[in-house]
Amino acid sequence: MLASDWVSCVSEENLMEHTRQIAQYERLSGTDEERKAFQYINETLISFGLSPQLIEHEALISLPLDAKLSVDGEDLSCITHSMAPSEPGMQAPLYFVDKDYLNFLDSTDTSGHLALIHGLATPGTIRTLQELGFLGAIFINTSLTYEMIVSPVWGNPTPDKLKDFPEIPAVSVTKDTGDYLISLAKNHDSVYMETHVDTSIRHIPLLTVEIEANQHTKDFVLYSGHVDSWHYGAMDNGTANATMLEVARIVNNHRNQLNRNLRLAFWSGHSHGRYAGSAYYADQYWFDLYDNCIAHVNIDSVGGQNATVLTQANCMAETKQIATQSVGELTGQAFEGKRYGKAGDQSFWGVGIPSLYMGLSEQPPADHSKMDAHQEMFGQSGKSTGFGWWWHTTEDLVDKIEPKNLTRDCQVYVRSIHQLLVNKYIPIDQVAAIQDIKDGLMQWHNKAKGLIDLKPLLTQIERIESQLLDESRFNHLTIDRSNEITKSLSRYLVPFNYVRSSTFDFDTLFSLPKVPALLDINQLITLEPRSNDAFFLQTKIKRTINELAFQLHKVENLLEID
Repeated sequence: MLASDWVSCVSEENLMEHTRQIAQYERLSGTDEERKAFQYINETLISFGLSPQLIEHEALISLPLDAKLSVDGEDLSCITHSMAPSEPGMQAPLYFVDKDYLNFLDSTDTSGHLALIHGLATPGTIRTLQELGFLGAIFINTSLTYEMIVSPVWGNPTPDKLKDFPEIPAVSVTKDTGDYLISLAKNHDSVYMETHVDTSIRHIPLLTVEIEANQHTKDFVLYSGHVDSWHYGAMDNGTANATMLEVARIVNNHRNQLNRNLRLAFWSGHSHGRYAGSAYYADQYWFDLYDNCIAHVNIDSVGGQNATVLTQANCMAETKQIATQSVGELTGQAFEGKRYGKAGDQSFWGVGIPSLYMGLSEQPPADHSKMDAHQEMFGQSGKSTGFGWWWHTTEDLVDKIEPKNLTRDCQVYVRSIHQLLVNKYIPIDQVAAIQDIKDGLMQWHNKAKGLIDLKPLLTQIERIESQLLDESRFNHLTIDRSNEITKSLSRYLVPFNYVRSSTFDFDTLFSLPKVPALLDINQLITLEPRSNDAFFLQTKIKRTINELAFQLHKVENLLEID
């Protein structure tokens, strides 16, 4: 049966019914309402004849409760944020921060104030404000306030990561309230702030189910999405869960065609634990993932009204061809893709697993006041404005879902997963991965300006590229042997291009460039070349280069094929 036959099985009626059932619950991580949604998913999978496993595990979860801002006894509407500290109450003067000049502020001017700043409450901004001595932060959103998590710590923290949690309280207000506060800030008038955030270790659910190929294989594709939500979360992430259920039904009905297994994972702790569910899974099942997982497909916030742009979804260079084929075939759009930032449930880069997608469909470019926050977080200049204006707000309800868009998005996922499950050869383009790494190394080489020597690494990469481009070296291999090499290459190349530190830990939530282990070059080029500081940092970078060269040495050994 062709991929088109799988695609034609997608049911709009099923998708919308699953969405309605899941989005009837406010699904804060670890709450009874969330468990009801998990139970619906569990029972639906059982109705397909599958045997899901629903467990609970401990995680650090942070639930914003309430917040208060007041001026001269007048209360102003506001919300606080996940992983921000609680503040029992303080009075402090306002200081309006122009975001364009944030990095030029002097703590002698800002210390002891409450920062007032436009934009979404993000970890990076909180950290900068904290370093400037601000006592708290007030973020000005649009006509709506957006729920956010303000810690950069990925998953359950280790002792050394505790220092990275924010230490100042944070709230968000609407634009109208923000304009009023800006007028007060001109005279550094004081406001009263109080916040309550419940951050504690609690039990959260995790559901997995395996759809096994008829032929014996341990290899699997991981297909994941979170269930927890802000408010009713119809788009984020009810439609994604609905799509996962529909994909499970279709794949299960065609399991006789599978060359590898499909494992679906439904996470909690995404919105209120900074990806605690997927990080826990990586910790607990690291070796199973390393030995057997060929790719991770993630889904988030699909099927929204007016979500007509399908060219800007996340992918790795080595998975882009899958999206290009699926999106092009089903929509006629030319998929461009964009590099992953450190976001979503991308907890498996250290294991060395290629990733495809987080979100898929996005809003077209628009001049709309409610889009400002999304352009800041998701937007691609002139290409899209990310998810709908209702994302992370009380307005994320079923009426924001367009059934035809949801059906289309589901079809793209079905088509992409079909490629990964049915193709005899694992469809991961390792030449593209190597070329992406080579591009990253060249960028670092140009930036270093001779302060550190990256030419040996570039020579290694070019040698590996030549080996991979020589198809005659691989023609004699069996399918199984070729797939083993493809999988093994990913274990080296994905961490090389996406992990800064340990493959057994998680980098914090900030954007990472290509070959992020070389980030210290950014600091090196700011130092006096002959200074002691430069000498010591060059020593550190040289050792990093040796480690990277050793990883490439292992790749070369892998490609020494008889």
